[in-house]
Amino acid sequence: MDVKQLGAWVQGALGGASNPQELAVVSTSIANELLRALKDDLQVDDILWAFEDGGTEMTGNIYMARNFDNRYFALEMWWSID
Repeated sequence: MDVKQLGAWVQGALGGASNPQELAVVSTSIANELLRALKDDLQVDDILWAFEDGGTEMTGNIYMARNFDNRYFALEMWWSID
């Protein structure tokens, strides 16, 4: 799981900011918080992040697996630049 890559995706979803370095720190923090919440809530063992950059649209998927009962979960996200 590349948290920096997920953070960059979050940064794009949040849009522009006056201080890109500050936004990068915030977006990585948000990405870490999202992953922590998913792990705590679903008790998953493995997480995979995948995204597709369509230029003005991006889709992102977080795939999760829980080993003890062989369950799989997916969180699908999408954003567009209008």
